[in-house]
Order: sequence, then structure tokens, then C-alpha cells
Amino acid sequence: VDGVFGVRPAFNLNLNSVLFTSAAVGGKAGDGELTAVGDYTGNEWKLTLLDNSRNFAVTETEVSGISSGNVTLHYAGATIGENEYISVIIADSNGSALYYGRVAQPDSANGQVEIKIPASLAAGEYTLNVFSEQYNGDYMTDYASALQEISLNVLSKETTPQAVFTAAGDSSGTLSNVDASMKYSTDGGASWTDIT
Repeated sequence: VDGVFGVRPAFNLNLNSVLFTSAAVGGKAGDGELTAVGDYTGNEWKLTLLDNSRNFAVTETEVSGISSGNVTLHYAGATIGENEYISVIIADSNGSALYYGRVAQPDSANGQVEIKIPASLAAGEYTLNVFSEQYNGDYMTDYASALQEISLNVLSKETTPQAVFTAAGDSSGTLSNVDASMKYSTDGGASWTDIT
């Protein structure tokens, strides 16, 4: 063959298969817990693509009335393997990712997973996006099930009560700085009595 021919590499990317993007290096921190998603100003990205062969599902559709702590979810159809995880993204009302984490590496396809809601998450309405994910590390494409969307209602954090007990004798005293919404216990929490 005589002559010079130019070659231009190309590929066809189906954007409907892209679940989300992250920084190519360190963009998916959060092994075992949810980690805040930081701002990224670089130009190297990796993709998490939809794997239609995954049939991951979560039973719950709503979690409400929490301020922080653990949420237990029941799942079915998780993929099991060395790089396989149950992962979570907490998104705000605009769909922007606030927290990400690979919260569990399942040892069975069906079971339950505990997700620790970050104490720094402000009161409000959020979405827990839970999915089965093959996480392959920096610069490598990851594959995941469709996102299972769960409504998350976070309440305001409770303020620590400033109750004071002043003893007047061996079996009496005065409890102050309390209100009628509080209860007290004299047996280490085995039973509780309304404050009247």
C-alpha cells in the first residue's frame, strides 16, 4: 500500500448506560462508610456504568424520623465476589451527590445491610441511592445495578437536656431544668416515668 493514511481512534458511548462519573483517582472514597463527596477540579474521570444483568433490589422505599445513626435495609439479588459491594449515595433534593460509600461486601445474594447516616447530615429530605457495585479501583470502569431510590427524612438533632437532680436525702430530691416531654429513670433505663 502506497501513501500515508491517518487513523483516528473513536468509540461509541451510550450515555443512557452512564449512572454517574467520579474523579479517576480517589473519587470514590468511602470503604465501609459514607464519606462526603468533595469538589473536583481535575479533568480525569472514570465512569460507573449500568450493568443490566444485575437484579439488585431493596425492600424499603422510605426511611423517616432519624437524626443520625444506623438504618437497616433488606436487599435481594446482590452480586457476590472479590470486588463486589453494596454501595450508597446520599443525594440532595436536586440529585447532587453529598455522600458515597461502599458500605458492605455481601456474602450472600439476599440479606440486610446497615448504613450509618453521617451525623453531619443536616435535617431535610434526601434520597438514599442503594446499588450493587463492582468497584475496580482508580482509572478503571465500575459496573453497577440500577439505583434503588429510598426517600430519607432526617430530623433535627436533639439537644442535650440540661436536667439537674438535687438530693434532699437518701430517697428524695428535686429535678429541675425539665419539661413535660421528658421522662426519667431510677433503675438505669429499665423503666421510664413521665415528668409531671
